Amino acid sequence: MRPPTHRRFGLFTARKLLATTLIVVAVAGVISPTSATGAWFTDAKSVPGNSLTSATLDAPRNFRNTWSSSSGNTLSWDSATSQAWATANNVTSGITYRVTRHVGSYPAKDLYTGSDTSFTDPNPRGRNLRYSQVSAGQKHTLAIDENGYIWAWGYNGKGAFGDGTTTSTDTPQKTVLPTGRTAIQIATGNMWSAALLDDGTVWTWGYNVGNLGIGNTDNQVLPQLVEFPNGVRITSLGQILGDSQTMFVIDQNGAVWDWGMNDRGQLGDGSTNNTTRPHVIPDLRVRYLSSMGAHVIAEGTDGSVWSWGDGSDGQVGDHRYQQRLTPYRVAMPSAAGRVEQVSSGGTYSVVLDSNGAIWMWGSIKVGASSQLDPTAISTPRLPSGVQAAQVATGPDMPTANPSYFIPSVLIGLSNGAMLQYDIDDDNGVLRYNLVLDGHFITELSVGGAERVARTTDQSTSGLYFWTISSSGKQSDAGVVWSPVICPYMTRKASDGSCVWDGQLSYSVDYQYGPWRSDYSGLVL
Repeated sequence: MRPPTHRRFGLFTARKLLATTLIVVAVAGVISPTSATGAWFTDAKSVPGNSLTSATLDAPRNFRNTWSSSSGNTLSWDSATSQAWATANNVTSGITYRVTRHVGSYPAKDLYTGSDTSFTDPNPRGRNLRYSQVSAGQKHTLAIDENGYIWAWGYNGKGAFGDGTTTSTDTPQKTVLPTGRTAIQIATGNMWSAALLDDGTVWTWGYNVGNLGIGNTDNQVLPQLVEFPNGVRITSLGQILGDSQTMFVIDQNGAVWDWGMNDRGQLGDGSTNNTTRPHVIPDLRVRYLSSMGAHVIAEGTDGSVWSWGDGSDGQVGDHRYQQRLTPYRVAMPSAAGRVEQVSSGGTYSVVLDSNGAIWMWGSIKVGASSQLDPTAISTPRLPSGVQAAQVATGPDMPTANPSYFIPSVLIGLSNGAMLQYDIDDDNGVLRYNLVLDGHFITELSVGGAERVARTTDQSTSGLYFWTISSSGKQSDAGVVWSPVICPYMTRKASDGSCVWDGQLSYSVDYQYGPWRSDYSGLVL
């Protein structure tokens, strides 16, 4: 019978202060051969051809750590082939080591399995989550983290977080996704949310007037599956902006499926009837779609521009001030380059072309009649080689005159800076704005009064938020909130960074054949 083993960590803790290198000594339990036979292997655990009869594998020896600010914790240990059981039995290979990270009372996580006698943990101190997408809704915000999980914050009175509650908070809450699933795209409307998951399914939750697409109008505090006909595979979500209560998705063939409110013909089916289940818009194939309120604009698979729904401000582009119940092909000027992005502003439309030009129509100028044809918008002089690379639109912004509003437009530039629409003597003008100078912008999103930028900044979560003033001034507002959102097993420190939520320690053990050793541990 194998003698009992006692697993324990090192008996003391060493912390890195100002030095760049930290060495931690570990105490490992050494188990001797059985006193009865002096052998390492039992009959029940014999090695073929080995004359010994009992076994206890010693823990790895000299387990140590070296810290580097550039790479992390490098853990190393002596090869088990130098131990008595191995040398006595000519074991020189076939040993597999395992390194495990422990944080407080959280479940341990295996970091490494292999034959090497060292391993570097690149994330030794906890860190801020990075994000792959952010979407600002009318009253709440969603973000997908680098692991594919969804986080939500803001107003949750109708269940837009998808966390099973209706509790509102500025502290990000994790959306409850189906077990084993992760998100690849998100969309946010007026107090509701949607996600496309890694298995191609679409889930919705929150406020429901049919926009959840689940066959009823009951609010949902947890994600609900949207069902499509057999053979339909959804590949992307439409961009849902502002107070929209209509949902759009695109399938593998470019067909548009939609559901929800249809009071202005935004479902594009020729009627104004609402629906609570997905249906397809006939004879339309698109690459990208954007919707705000009751107005929709889409980029066709052939580079064409289509628009429908609310047209009361000329935003459809059909030279009328009426709603359009089916998609209308907008005639772009011959000077326009290839369409790169379209975006709905509710009362206006925006197209970004391959030349970096911004084309707008609808209600785009304070106190003036709507522009019925796509018009190139003048931009301030930009640095050499810099042009518009992305555009984000939101609800109209107020001006000093309560009767006037201007478009809410952010334009991301190829140098990582941005342009913002602003007020100048009660007129809308684009200003070159470096409010995020030094943080390269990769994504922009506009909610109600809130603007969100996702950046390459490595010192925080990379998300930056700012708001407009009551008079529409946003250039002078600056960044007022740069949230740090900490991942599982970490907490926010007093300096705003993320640190482990408990004592950090490591252990290492190994396996030879069917037998596993005792382990050595160290505490940092």
